[in-house]
Amino acid sequence: MLEIILLGFIQGITEFLPISSSGHLAIFHLLLGDHPVLTLDVLAHLGTLMAIIWFFRHDLFFLARGVLGKASKKIAKEQRWLLVRLILANLPIMVVGLFLGHRLPLFFANSKFLAIGFWCTALLLVLGRFWRFPVDRGRFFLIGVCQALAIVPGISRSATTIASGRILGESREGAFKFSFFLGLISIGGAVIYEAPQIVRFNNGQIREALVVVLVAFLSGLVALKTLHRLLLSNKMWYLSFYCLILGLAAFFLL
Repeated sequence: MLEIILLGFIQGITEFLPISSSGHLAIFHLLLGDHPVLTLDVLAHLGTLMAIIWFFRHDLFFLARGVLGKASKKIAKEQRWLLVRLILANLPIMVVGLFLGHRLPLFFANSKFLAIGFWCTALLLVLGRFWRFPVDRGRFFLIGVCQALAIVPGISRSATTIASGRILGESREGAFKFSFFLGLISIGGAVIYEAPQIVRFNNGQIREALVVVLVAFLSGLVALKTLHRLLLSNKMWYLSFYCLILGLAAFFLL
């Protein structure tokens, strides 16, 4: 049970902080000397999905009202266009997942891949802080393409989406919200994909699943609030040093 709690905690903290939850889960499994229990990992993602919904509940309620036509015509148009952008921006990661999803265990089991992923995350964090290349058209789709890179363990989804958003001209708050609205769809899709395995859980596995979801939810809320403060204070890129060191450790010690 301690391993289950640790799994949920790692997922909750690292899913939102731009340090790669998949990379940390891969290290967790490598250190335990087993292969990834991908279904439990996805259940940990369910906990973080719930954390996003709770953290952005007011924004999501506003979005829902607009999409359903319960707001003014102007606001409804804006919110419907936002929903369209979110769906289109998630197409790249869906395509990559379909073609590479079966190869994920190979990425998880290779520490060299992990190291390269962590170094890519470190680079993205630095670029997101210091480089700007504003784009008006297709910005949302480019952010989605960057998100697709995060299917590789070690490359952080929040780092790719927030950093690319900032590089392409999004405000800090805008990049933050768009990143996690994207996450609602991509993480939700991963949970749905694993649903057939989840429904076959026995009683013991159900208890473990509930613990993972709860721990990931609570730790995820803490991580979301921490990331928001770091981003608004322009200090998110400090985590690049952590990713650089973790990459070195994965490359030479695992």
